[in-house]
Amino acid sequence: MTICFGLSTGRSQWPTEGESKVPFDSQPTPWKFTRGKEDEPNPIQPPHYDFPGGVRVIDITQHLNFCRGNVVKYVCRAGRKQSELEDLRKAAWYLSQEIARLESQGSD
Repeated sequence: MTICFGLSTGRSQWPTEGESKVPFDSQPTPWKFTRGKEDEPNPIQPPHYDFPGGVRVIDITQHLNFCRGNVVKYVCRAGRKQSELEDLRKAAWYLSQEIARLESQGSD
């Protein structure tokens, strides 16, 4: 099985010249991530970012800038992944960065 352009194609060799990189008749399978943590089977959508009702942190943070998104991320996961206090300190750090950015622009 060959890994080609981030997808497992099931091919036993690289495509020859003129061949499609990923055959149209095959269904590529997504990467399989292994991080050595059995309690976190999906590193792309881990459970500490999911909330009741199907709400995911990414659904909110994707609409924010980097610092604001990280504030929301760390507040939402506080106590669910690592140290609650550590996550809240990270959120406070990103919030202070965002405040400093706004102050430097003369925003009120």
